[in-house]
Amino acid sequence: MLSWVINVIKWPFGLVRENVSETLDEIRDPSLKKDRLYIMMSVISILPVIIAIGVFAVAVISFIINSGYGIQIDLVKEDFFGSLENIWTTGTSGFFYNKWLCLAVAILYLIICATAVIEVYKELGGKLKAILTILLVLFNVSFGVFYIDVEGIFNVKRLFLEKFGWSEELSMNVMTGLFIVSVILAIFCTILLSFYRPLISGLINILCYYLLAPLCCLLLENIFGMVIALIAFGLIFIFGSCFAVGAGEGGASPSTASSSSKQREKDMKRIRTLEEKNAGRERAIQGYNKHELSYFHVDPKETEKAIEKDRQEIRRLRNIYGE
Repeated sequence: MLSWVINVIKWPFGLVRENVSETLDEIRDPSLKKDRLYIMMSVISILPVIIAIGVFAVAVISFIINSGYGIQIDLVKEDFFGSLENIWTTGTSGFFYNKWLCLAVAILYLIICATAVIEVYKELGGKLKAILTILLVLFNVSFGVFYIDVEGIFNVKRLFLEKFGWSEELSMNVMTGLFIVSVILAIFCTILLSFYRPLISGLINILCYYLLAPLCCLLLENIFGMVIALIAFGLIFIFGSCFAVGAGEGGASPSTASSSSKQREKDMKRIRTLEEKNAGRERAIQGYNKHELSYFHVDPKETEKAIEKDRQEIRRLRNIYGE
């Protein structure tokens, strides 16, 4: 069972490594030297992986510089049991979803897609060429409508509401349907274009950038804190059990006042932890507004929501003790 899990985890890494290796072999292949366009597209298809490695390094270094691991250790010190719930963090994995980096990676793949369409059109017969054309048009229309609505370029759902008299639920269902249709059409288009290898190579590397690399970053930045928290939890559980047995043999039992005092102390530590987290978030927003490089990944709106959520928790805890 364990070997199967390990193989499943290793599979995407092996796929990316093998894909990059094969692409590099093609680039070095003397027989392809005359096909400069193909070689150029092969080089472009590798760029998302190179960008992912660079962003990964910057993200981890930034996490360390900004005391990410130190904060996790402090959480464990302040609240052994609560740290298991609160220690998980998105860290700097948001670096990968910076809009400019995402745009750059998307443009690289669009260049490969455009080239693939041109090259495949040269090889396809009349019927398949017509089918591909129809699929491409439908995909661009469906995804284009969905994209301009999601990005707020134009409120398509409001148009449905005002011009066609559709309900809000129906409008939302239509937009969801457009997204699903776009995914299905993209799959069929990819199948028809799949014999152009840089397209498939680029797709694998794009998925590495958007999914695999951020996931690795997330796990790396959390595994240390989670291990420390679990070790602390285990030690507290073992020593706590021994203490409970000793207390039972002595016939003593903790008083209600003592339990209440411990709970208050725990809640006060929780308040301090939340306040420190919010202070860090506020510094991140300020850094983002000042265009500081280490905070370029910050989403001010989402960060503000997280701050407000923790403020509500702080107010709730303070109200318990009339503070």
